[in-house]
Amino acid sequence: MRPLKFYRYMFYLQYKFSRSLWDNDAQFSALVGTALTLMAQFVFLIVTLSYVLKFSFGINLLKNVGPHHVLICSFSFLGLSYLLFYKNNKWKAIINEFRNLEEENRNFHFFLYLFVCFFLAFYPIFFKIFLGIDLSN
Repeated sequence: MRPLKFYRYMFYLQYKFSRSLWDNDAQFSALVGTALTLMAQFVFLIVTLSYVLKFSFGINLLKNVGPHHVLICSFSFLGLSYLLFYKNNKWKAIINEFRNLEEENRNFHFFLYLFVCFFLAFYPIFFKIFLGIDLSN
């Protein structure tokens, strides 16, 4: 199974960032970062769809989450990331795919990626300020 190009590029950016920090195991650092990003996107989709569809399942599910649920979810997304990006050295093909991108495109995509990560980290605040939706209820 091959992940979407956006996710492959996200992995590549995380790999490059890890390499810039002199990480000897940058592919594993990128794998963990990708897993965390996928998990944040999954939670964002559950919360957003719950509000848009007026369906409280997602919100009630998130209110009853305990530490063991977070661990299970984290390991599930880590396993998914392993299958998509790491198994059979898939990460090498992903790195080679984006290695020759033009600098201009690379900068644009990097800032787009940062915006997505920033939004996922702070979307409850954005929802409350701009849409008047309080996710804490």
